[in-house]
Amino acid sequence: MYKFNIIDLKKLNTENYSFQNIRNHEIETIRQLRNNNLSLLRQNKKLKKQEQGKYFFNTVRKSLILKKPEIIIFSFYFNSIFIGYGGFVYIDWLKKKAELFNLSLNNRLHLKDKHKKDLLSFLYNVKKIATEQLKLKYLYSETYFSRKNHIKILEDFGFKFIKKKTTKKNFSIIHELKL
Repeated sequence: MYKFNIIDLKKLNTENYSFQNIRNHEIETIRQLRNNNLSLLRQNKKLKKQEQGKYFFNTVRKSLILKKPEIIIFSFYFNSIFIGYGGFVYIDWLKKKAELFNLSLNNRLHLKDKHKKDLLSFLYNVKKIATEQLKLKYLYSETYFSRKNHIKILEDFGFKFIKKKTTKKNFSIIHELKL
């Protein structure tokens, strides 16, 4: 299990949603989820099992005990069933800012109403973690322009457009939420 010492996920339960520490058996599911959604991610190629294992062993595991890790990730559940994962990456402790990310299983991600409900619950809870436990001041999100529904949910939640960013793969939009 990948339990970050810096946060307490037990405090985060809304309706039928809950957050859990990532378990070893979920690492492969997360790899497949990422590989099946390359069009949504800045990841350029499919991850191999060995690469995923190495990332969790070297990067995630080492971050678990840090007082100021660069990443904090966790699993997301609906009715006790794994539906995705997310968290904070590129955490800048001096600026009290972090990039927020969330990736849901395809059977939820591509259903507009489920995705909206899932993402709003996720946003509500990560905002709570960011303010109450991590004492962050800003969250930001980078989203490919083609994800119009996702962008609308972010904006309805209070994220403000900051800028467009062009990449080799696509162009994305940066949004920020002042906490």
